Amino acid sequence: MRIALLTYRGSPFCGGQGVYVYYLSRELTRLGHKVTVVSGPPYPQVPQGVTLVKLPSLQMYDEVPMKLGKIRQAKGLIDLLEYGMALMGLYPEPLAFSLRGYDFISSRSFDVVHDNQSLGFGLLAMQQLGGTVVATIHHPIHLDRAFAHKMASSPWERAGISRWYWFLWMQGLVARRLPRIISVSRKSAQDVVRFFKVPPSRLRVIYNGVDGETFQAVPGVERCPYRIILVNSADMPIKGLPYFYKALQIVASRRPVEVVVVGERRPSHVAYLSRYHLDGQVRFLGRLTTKELVREYSAAALAVTPSLYEGFGLPVVEAMACGLPVVAFAAGALPEVLGEDGEAGRLVPCYDQEALAVAMLELLENPAKRACMGARGRERALRLFSWQRAAEETVRVYEEALAAR
Repeated sequence: MRIALLTYRGSPFCGGQGVYVYYLSRELTRLGHKVTVVSGPPYPQVPQGVTLVKLPSLQMYDEVPMKLGKIRQAKGLIDLLEYGMALMGLYPEPLAFSLRGYDFISSRSFDVVHDNQSLGFGLLAMQQLGGTVVATIHHPIHLDRAFAHKMASSPWERAGISRWYWFLWMQGLVARRLPRIISVSRKSAQDVVRFFKVPPSRLRVIYNGVDGETFQAVPGVERCPYRIILVNSADMPIKGLPYFYKALQIVASRRPVEVVVVGERRPSHVAYLSRYHLDGQVRFLGRLTTKELVREYSAAALAVTPSLYEGFGLPVVEAMACGLPVVAFAAGALPEVLGEDGEAGRLVPCYDQEALAVAMLELLENPAKRACMGARGRERALRLFSWQRAAEETVRVYEEALAAR
């Protein structure tokens, strides 16, 4: 099949979308399909044999404050639309990318167009051309909006958040008109039905995978017995950073601990470090190559993700594949990935920072339990989460969608 895989942001440093696109396109190519990745900036890495098509945008939100002079870079109506929406506080990328994608797709021939959660109106235009369009929804962004509303400090801030997330109604309208939707976990699929009103008969659950050859403990790297690695450090309310830093304060008051954070030292992190008197105990690693990330996993005693919702949790399954036990809130699909509490790590009630601290202390003080959970976690990751299997199941969804035309 000739497959166009669309992603409005593709960098592996922009959440898990770049990872998803890389491995899915690699495995689809290995199955003999011809894959073209169509991406907005920041652009993804693509494997050998995959064609990358770059669709530039104005990237209005890459700098804060937003630079109004970018209007001089506008080259057409879609750029003007993107610029105007950004000025009004509306997030423009899903819509603008889908329209640019339509411009590209309309002059070419693909058997299937597979959208990676832009869900913009351009997809419906692609369908009008007679094409087959399916989409992956990692999780409904309605949940991000709900957590952002909860953290807002004023009615004005809540109004601005609502305006920013205007695109959710568009995504629901588009999702309900596609023949098949892929979701990456059972929990996410339930929430797609709940928020997007997609008929369950059109939904297919396909778990993400993990590259077990790349993500495994590095021989010769010793685990630091009191080192914690924070694997979800994005500055968004849904990632639960306040609960992690409060829990860390409790842990640090009882025993020495070292924390490494996969990500940049952002102002929000600095504020938490100051509030909870944790300066000097947390080190920020910045952007890591995959090889560097695996080495950090191999040197840590345990991984922590304080996310309040995950549609799957790629960093969690990567840590598991490296033999690292994980402490997490029992949120979203994380119980599906980690299994029962105590199997590959600890699952504690959402928002319970004291329970999070107790779970971290329990594993820091018990090397044998950490080793046992780590071994079970790697076995579970390799048994349940395969990119090859994900690609094979995705092809079956393509075939269903083609047959439904």
